[in-house]
Amino acid sequence: MNKEAVEQKPNSEVFLIIKNTFILFAITAVAGLLLSLVHSVTEAPIAAQAIIQRDNALNAVLPDAAFEELTVADAEKYPKILQIFTGTDSSGSVKGYAFMLTSKGYGGAVTLVAGIDADGKISGIDVISHSETPGLGANADRDDFKDKFKTKPAEQLVVSKSNNDGQNIEALSGATITSTAVVSAVNEAIEYYQTQLKGGK
Repeated sequence: MNKEAVEQKPNSEVFLIIKNTFILFAITAVAGLLLSLVHSVTEAPIAAQAIIQRDNALNAVLPDAAFEELTVADAEKYPKILQIFTGTDSSGSVKGYAFMLTSKGYGGAVTLVAGIDADGKISGIDVISHSETPGLGANADRDDFKDKFKTKPAEQLVVSKSNNDGQNIEALSGATITSTAVVSAVNEAIEYYQTQLKGGK
């Protein structure tokens, strides 16, 4: 091997490194561009679907109401409250309030809406999204669990393993964590109602 060949070898290695670096950079840039494009295309439909789900839940807990969003007062004190709405009837009278809530369940965040009517009773709850275990925590979205909240006074609720009397909410079988997550979110809505909204405050 002559001296010229020895001198050219390092140059070839440097060129190869630069070439591979450029190729990797190009692949990364294209992948990032495609990811950004997919995100921009899907972002609006996902947001629109989330609004539809929320509005369906609002109508489930306060049927036939027109909704107007309120500002959450002292929001830092109520981390589980995402949004609050006043529900009014066709004459403009207040039918109640609906709260969009979030709480930590067994598998992740549980998002739900809870309603409190003008008589100070829970008008219902509706689960919007969750990541709970099928057949266990996922049953929080079943009517037989959601109905346990209906018509109870808007006062603090307690998770019970055995009954649904008074302010007790009977826990889902095998899903106490999920049940507690839902009840704690509803309790925060009740606390807000009692301190900020009851009696037209």
